[in-house]
Amino acid sequence: MTYHTYWSVAEVPAVYIQSKQVALVVFLVSVVCWFAVKKWMTKSKDDTRGVLLWGLGAFGGFSLIGFILLVFVIKEKKSDMVNVLMHAPNVCVVEGRIKDFHRDYHYSRGRKVQTIESFSVDSVQLGYSDALFGRFYSFSKTYNSEIIDGRQVRITYRKGGSHQHQYNFILKIEVAEDW
Repeated sequence: MTYHTYWSVAEVPAVYIQSKQVALVVFLVSVVCWFAVKKWMTKSKDDTRGVLLWGLGAFGGFSLIGFILLVFVIKEKKSDMVNVLMHAPNVCVVEGRIKDFHRDYHYSRGRKVQTIESFSVDSVQLGYSDALFGRFYSFSKTYNSEIIDGRQVRITYRKGGSHQHQYNFILKIEVAEDW
């Protein structure tokens, strides 16, 4: 059976956005803003233009220093951490059909705060949520059409971990193309 990767922890923004890229973008935006202020803002009595130029210059200078440090001195290890996570001894792979799909809603002060979807594959309990802060570094595509009862999947997971250790932590979801 052939599978395609539906989601993987190696593809989330927290892994593939590098700090040096962010520092470079901040530097370039600072330079563009500095030139825009220099060209189009007129001098005023309270010297707002001077304060903006100095502030943007300092901000751009610090982001340039950060970029240089991140490129030549500090090496990011996010991809190494993901490889270690994917090949840890407590990582398992389960293959089979999704059973017992269930969606729970958690409320706070009368408002829906979080949706947790859970299911089992070959008696392994798995789950994920759409928590606000979890979206950047976890699986959070609730209400999707891929994770449904009867769907053939292969899931790489870490034993224990997510949602107060109630479910196993999903690292990769592969969905069968012909199910």
